[in-house]
Amino acid sequence: MTDRRTALARLCVGSALVTLGIGSANAVSETEASLQISYRNGSQRTLTFNDLNGLTQHSIVTATPWHLGTPTFTGPLLRDVLQLANFEGDVVLASAVNDYNVTIPVEDLVQHRVVLAHSINGERLTLRTLGPLYVMYPLDSDETLRTSAVYARCIWQLLQIKEP
Repeated sequence: MTDRRTALARLCVGSALVTLGIGSANAVSETEASLQISYRNGSQRTLTFNDLNGLTQHSIVTATPWHLGTPTFTGPLLRDVLQLANFEGDVVLASAVNDYNVTIPVEDLVQHRVVLAHSINGERLTLRTLGPLYVMYPLDSDETLRTSAVYARCIWQLLQIKEP
């Protein structure tokens, strides 16, 4: 009977840890705002929260289809992140924790103040709040940004960017 209880307790704890993303091989820390960069030549680099926070921080206030009101998104400009990472190419291949992938034209980052947000309304993003990193366009600044193609580029729970 004790072995059954122990096994059941281990199963419950293990299930809870996997649900929280702890102990999984692909686990992402609830608040770890780091970004994996994969280069064309096969090399990789990780930008930590300290790396990202060391860049000039920008805030954009914009309505989105996913939030009530007009939240404030804060973080470095994505173009500054790419410059820090010595990223080259005309597009960014972005991947989220849930395996969502989207292509972001670098031209968007030149034309618009696209933020790699780590905070919304002053609160650090976590996996539970669509973070720890969230690509956000200044949707209210230009009506041409309010399209399904641009909305698809507002990738949350960003994990990795790749050079094509």
